[in-house]
Amino acid sequence: MASLSMSVLSVVEQKVLIGSHREPLWPQDMTGAISHTGARAVALVAEQAVHPFVGIDVEHWLDAVTAAEIESQICQGRELMLLIEQGLKREEATSLIFSAKESLFKATFPFIGRYFGFESACVVEFDRTDQTLVLALEPSLARHCLGQNLFRCECFLQASTVTTVILSSSRR
Repeated sequence: MASLSMSVLSVVEQKVLIGSHREPLWPQDMTGAISHTGARAVALVAEQAVHPFVGIDVEHWLDAVTAAEIESQICQGRELMLLIEQGLKREEATSLIFSAKESLFKATFPFIGRYFGFESACVVEFDRTDQTLVLALEPSLARHCLGQNLFRCECFLQASTVTTVILSSSRR
């Protein structure tokens, strides 16, 4: 799927290799992200010079019990209430925050080069009408990301899944 996505950008078909952290290794001048859940897989690829930060994640909605069990590991401070105040159920808000932080991780990993926890990013804005949110990355990690610490995330809320996308230039 990733190779097909690159062919749309007129890139000669190349294999996407897997790195030591199980991350996709994109051909020179390309960047992208891959995600899957159940029988659904997605890939997003861009020219690195245009969109250095590319992340995508697709998740099935968490049920209320699972969301309650993992909420404290995923969410911090007011970010959960920020989404609930705009009409999302608690489990929907937890699912969306989880997915958005996964997209952010995928978008920034090529710059940071190591794993970091959910506590390293926080949802600071949410617009349910536009289906967008903004994540703030902690400064110690942002310094590896061309100095960028705010990342806009598009949210696609479907009946059984949530998909989040970060496709950023080097400035918000």
